[in-house]
Amino acid sequence: MLFVNIAKLHVLIAEDNPINQGILVEVFKRIGARVFIAKNGQEAVLKVCGTATTYDVVLMDVHMPVMDGLEATRRIRADGRFDKLPILAMTGAVFQHELQQCIDAGMNAYIGKPFEIDHLMETVRFWTANNAASTAPAPTACEVEQPATTTGGEPPLPHLDGLDAAAGLKRSNGNRRLYFRLLHDFIDDSQAKWQALTSALQANELTQAINIVHAAKGVSANLGFVRLRALAADLEIALSQGADADRPLELFKSALEQVWQALPAQIAMGTQQPQPIPPSDALDPGTALTVWKQLQAYVHSYDGLADDYFSAHQDVLSHWMSSTAMEQLSFCLKRYDFAGAARVLENDELLRFAYDNPV
Repeated sequence: MLFVNIAKLHVLIAEDNPINQGILVEVFKRIGARVFIAKNGQEAVLKVCGTATTYDVVLMDVHMPVMDGLEATRRIRADGRFDKLPILAMTGAVFQHELQQCIDAGMNAYIGKPFEIDHLMETVRFWTANNAASTAPAPTACEVEQPATTTGGEPPLPHLDGLDAAAGLKRSNGNRRLYFRLLHDFIDDSQAKWQALTSALQANELTQAINIVHAAKGVSANLGFVRLRALAADLEIALSQGADADRPLELFKSALEQVWQALPAQIAMGTQQPQPIPPSDALDPGTALTVWKQLQAYVHSYDGLADDYFSAHQDVLSHWMSSTAMEQLSFCLKRYDFAGAARVLENDELLRFAYDNPV
């Protein structure tokens, strides 16, 4: 039987939520695939149709801002060069007519949310099996990086009613550090999304409110927030059907507040930041070069610690990198766009000067 070596694949992930991006990047980088990010359907169309990069498979979220995944797929399929490009929908839809919309738009198959890694990998393998560039003999055990295992020195998983942390860790490919980082990001993200939801409801922007709740449902599921996912689903149904949403909204808010209050202390040990460089060393080109090389290593290995390391060493990097490059790098790292971050690190002239002229 032919084995599809996913390590050879170029994977485009079209997903607007940074937390879901982080999970998918971790899954594919651990087996050596090269991952590219598009944060909406319009970006996905531009990356597929308007650049020289060739992708072996596109994972397309259905609900995205600017342009949704259905329209993006139609536009890609309208270009005859990509009629055989595997495009896999990522959706939390459960109704057959919603899934059929994905197929009608030109998608090959769909992957449910929350992600199940085994099913995700098997689906990708199946739809890339005819890609000659991605087929190879099955790798030996030593060639495939296995998910991280728990050691005695690692912080314990958080315990919270309605949180299946073991399932969330599994979807993070066993990477405990990444999982804790994503939980930390979820606290900030969910607080911002709650404010956006209340604003949308007050302005009677029902479609916007439904989209926010739908996204919250998917992210909650991927991180293991079983109760939050169920409450978000109830709220989404109530809003979609025009029913009285006061009670579902109250329950959803209460569950969010429980997370905001109880989770930060439990994940603090797993989200410790790297130690910053003393201010007295910030102007030293040798220090800048050391920081740059370490950050580059994190970026090239698709390591989620890259953003933490960048944040801890901004004082050093800001002396040697342009403000534009700093902004671009921060944007890329927060969205797990490691390919974009690598380009910024390679192209910034000021930091290249430090590299070429060490002291």
